[in-house]
Amino acid sequence: MTERPPHVLVVEDAPSDRALIRAMLERANPPATTSEAHDLRAALARLADPGIDCVVLDLHLPDSDGLLGLGRLVAAAPETAVIVLTGTDDADLALAAVGAGAQDYLLKGRIDIETLARTVRHAIERQQIQSTLAISENRFRRAFEDAPIGMALSEFEADGSRRIVAVNHALGEILLCPTPELVGTALADRIHAEDLERAVNAFTHDRHAPSPPASVEVRLRRCDDEHVWVKMTVSVIRDKSGFARQTLIQVEDITERRMAQQQLAEYSFVDVLTGLPNRLLALDRVRLALARAARTGRSVAVMYVDVDNFKVVNDSLGHAAGDDLLRVIGARLPDAVRPEDTVARIGGDEFVICCDDLPREHAAAEVEAVAIADRVRQQLERSVNVSGHELSITVSVGIAISSEQPRTADELLRDADTALYRAKDNGRSRWELFDDALRAEAVDRLETERALRRALERVELSVLYQPLVAIPSTEVVGAEALLRWRHPSGALATPDDFIRVAEETGLIVPIGRWVLEQAFETLARWSETGRDRTMAVNISAKQLLRSDLAATVAELCAQHALKPQCLTLEVTERQLVDLVGSGLSELRNLADLGVQIALDDFGTGYGSLTYLRTLPVSTVKIDRTFVSGILTSPTDTAIVESVIRLGTTLGLDIVAEGIEEQPVADRLIDLRCPHAQGWLYGHPVSADRLLAGAPG
Repeated sequence: MTERPPHVLVVEDAPSDRALIRAMLERANPPATTSEAHDLRAALARLADPGIDCVVLDLHLPDSDGLLGLGRLVAAAPETAVIVLTGTDDADLALAAVGAGAQDYLLKGRIDIETLARTVRHAIERQQIQSTLAISENRFRRAFEDAPIGMALSEFEADGSRRIVAVNHALGEILLCPTPELVGTALADRIHAEDLERAVNAFTHDRHAPSPPASVEVRLRRCDDEHVWVKMTVSVIRDKSGFARQTLIQVEDITERRMAQQQLAEYSFVDVLTGLPNRLLALDRVRLALARAARTGRSVAVMYVDVDNFKVVNDSLGHAAGDDLLRVIGARLPDAVRPEDTVARIGGDEFVICCDDLPREHAAAEVEAVAIADRVRQQLERSVNVSGHELSITVSVGIAISSEQPRTADELLRDADTALYRAKDNGRSRWELFDDALRAEAVDRLETERALRRALERVELSVLYQPLVAIPSTEVVGAEALLRWRHPSGALATPDDFIRVAEETGLIVPIGRWVLEQAFETLARWSETGRDRTMAVNISAKQLLRSDLAATVAELCAQHALKPQCLTLEVTERQLVDLVGSGLSELRNLADLGVQIALDDFGTGYGSLTYLRTLPVSTVKIDRTFVSGILTSPTDTAIVESVIRLGTTLGLDIVAEGIEEQPVADRLIDLRCPHAQGWLYGHPVSADRLLAGAPG
């Protein structure tokens, strides 16, 4: 698309001159569109309509003479280029006309088509540039004056110093100064003495070489002689040659942010809930203690203290009650240790104690550390009133001592944490010392974790299936999926060897999903034979707490066209101890979906009857430790008989585990146990052998 030709208004009172100029413009290359006016009044009226790009103006008109008429016309159309015509060769008049707003001037009698066309074209271009520049300057001025942050424009003096030539309102508010008082001063004079060197280093510019904007945070003196924290950003404004002429300074008030940062720095080492040191400060104290011990030859002990079953408090009484309990513990702990010891809360219900300056000999250090741990337990294991409830709490303590070999702070904390896990595994409400056996276990656990991660990637895991039979018919009515791992060493590992590591590391979630996928695939193939069977899969409480298990099961049911009722998920009583809140909710979601819930190893955990009453349990599996004794132990026989009778009364299915001998099976038949598992009916086998009907 071509540009439109310029529109030129010819303002000339002499008709012949007017006609000549119009003719020349219209014959130019490219031609111009023209219109005319014989006096200034007509010209002003014509300029009221848009579209005129240039005015060729005779300076001597009947209703206006000389520069006065030019001034009126420029004021009426400031964005239109004006070329003045004069009949006399008066250089002073021509320069005065240009100064009054004309873009150029021409002498009558010396005009040709090419000169006129070129002059018009250049005048229009210059006017457009000036208009654009005026708009840009106006925008800058408005942005400068109305900016929400402080701004100042300074110019370089001959000696290289800078003086403010313009200030906006926001900077006056920041410095509590009237803006006129700031003009002519140097902002550097207001910088705090302690910040001046840093600011000078940041804002020293080579006036000949390009430099990016520089920022620095400093304190500026206000007009009330107080100081305010600001972020100053200085940009250099250079002329066409690249020489620095001015600087644009942006000043942002950051006082509130600096105060928040200072407060945050204080909080970064303090636990807000208890007021005790936090993990960062605890680590620092342990490092300092180890450094002193290296110089003095003394020992350092670190203790991990954990509240037993703290989740129960949170889930039953609410998090506010849990916070109250933690505050009480935080207040009691310092009273149980020596004045030189550090007590810290490192997160959740876990506290750390750093005991400095213990005896050099390891045995003596152990004695003193254990004495402190005993005082800690005695101090904490007293009843406490929380939210109107009288609670009796217990704590587990893990202890690691530095005297045996050099340790870092992280290693000592890790070893104490490992000892804490042993204390919990051994019944809780006790202390445990980290020793060589635990160290070996920790190394083994780390190696197991690494190998287990590789096992997932390399598909070293497998699933075997043990039949579930109805008795006395021994008809196979289902199977239990059993996870196995062919270790890189060649040994076949059972879940007892690696499930705990999988739970501690979170690997149990992807592993658990993989087992479910394998079990569903096998069950789908099994169902193609035309008989309804069930598949049992062991799950961990961690799966219920960390993953959307119900959604996963629903997805797999839809994928394999199976009903949720064909799946039985087994969870042990011991697992249920830690299953609170969201975990219990997820268990109920599974039951609502139609999945059967089995209570495994029944009788070996805690609160069995409570679980049967409160949870959506559909199956009870009697642990092999009771089943194996029904021929020789009256007590075991009574327990098994009671469970079968109770299950029948409650409408629950009963499965006896670990049947290896026919006499045991016969006794279970006498006791009317409906289902059984064990080597007597089949060893765990692969999916192919299960589908082929092999007994194993």
